Amino acid sequence: MAVDPLRTRPASEDEMSVRRITTREDGQDLLEYGLLASLIAIFALAAIKVLATQITDVFWGAIATKF
Repeated sequence: MAVDPLRTRPASEDEMSVRRITTREDGQDLLEYGLLASLIAIFALAAIKVLATQITDVFWGAIATKF
């Protein structure tokens, strides 16, 4: 059992397993990459939507002036 320097009694096994779970950083990188990928996808979709509207307006404007 590990001894907590702020306590006079040793930490129980339950307390140690809770500490181990809350301080693990194994999946942190994967989560960060997932969040980053989702943010990039959201911005890309927004940019495509804006550009698609502008491109459509330009092409339909060009077609309308020809006929």
